[in-house]
Amino acid sequence: GADQEAREKEDTELQETVEISDEMKDVLRNELHYTARDVRLMRPEIASMVVYNRLIRPIEGMPRNWYIEGAGPVDPRRKKIELAAKWAACVAVGI
Repeated sequence: GADQEAREKEDTELQETVEISDEMKDVLRNELHYTARDVRLMRPEIASMVVYNRLIRPIEGMPRNWYIEGAGPVDPRRKKIELAAKWAACVAVGI
């Protein structure tokens, strides 16, 4: 019936999302607690489904397959190395 047609149309629209709108970004950041990096690197069709289903950001971070091609979660070891390098640079110049 009409309800089934409306759901199919909505499903097609969600799958065709090619860009994350400012409104979607706002919901992702402020209501669903995704980080700016998550939103920047999230696949648009995933963002659409996340917003539609109101999926709050998992504690362990965004699933690896939600990232755009070539991106992924930050490796915590790499983050520690970067922070240590910044700290060493500050110490070296006396900041």
